[in-house]
Amino acid sequence: NNNYNNQFCLSPLDFPTLPGAQRTTMYGYKSSNNTNNNDNVLLAKLDELSQNIARMNESLEKLSSANSKFEKFMIHMIEKNNEMENNIQELRTNEQLIKTNMVQLQIYSNRHENLFTKLLLPMLNDLTKFVLRMNRDKDDKLIDADFGVTLERLRAQLNKALEGKDFC
Repeated sequence: NNNYNNQFCLSPLDFPTLPGAQRTTMYGYKSSNNTNNNDNVLLAKLDELSQNIARMNESLEKLSSANSKFEKFMIHMIEKNNEMENNIQELRTNEQLIKTNMVQLQIYSNRHENLFTKLLLPMLNDLTKFVLRMNRDKDDKLIDADFGVTLERLRAQLNKALEGKDFC
C-alpha cells in the first residue's frame, strides 16, 4: 500500500482551473460592477475597523491605567504588611523582655516587701510606742492630744499592715 502511494505524483498542471466566484462571500459586501463603488465600500469597512481598533486602544489604555494603579496599591500594601510584620516581631521581642523584667521586679518587690514587713514596720511601731510614752507627763496625761491621736491612728495602721490587712 505504501509503495502504491509513493508512485503517485500530483501536479497542479494536471487539473483544470476553477472558475471565479459569482458573488462575494463577505458579510455586508454589496456587489457592483463599478470598482469605485467597491473601493468606497472597502474604505468604509476599513474606516469602521480603524474606529473599532481606536476604541479598543482606549479601552486597553484605561485597563492598563487601572492595572498600574492596582499594582502600585498592591506594592504599597505589601510594604505596609512587611512593616506590620516587623512591628509585630518587635512587639514579641519586647514582650519577652517585659516578661523577664516583670519577673525581676517581682523578685525585687518581694525582697522589699520582706524588708518592710520584717524590719521597717516593726521599727516604726516601736518608735510610735516610744513617742506616745514621751507625749505623756508625770500624771500620765497627754501633753499634745492631737499629736497623740495622730500617732494612735498611725500605730493602728502599722498593726494592720503587720497583719497583712489593707490599712487605707
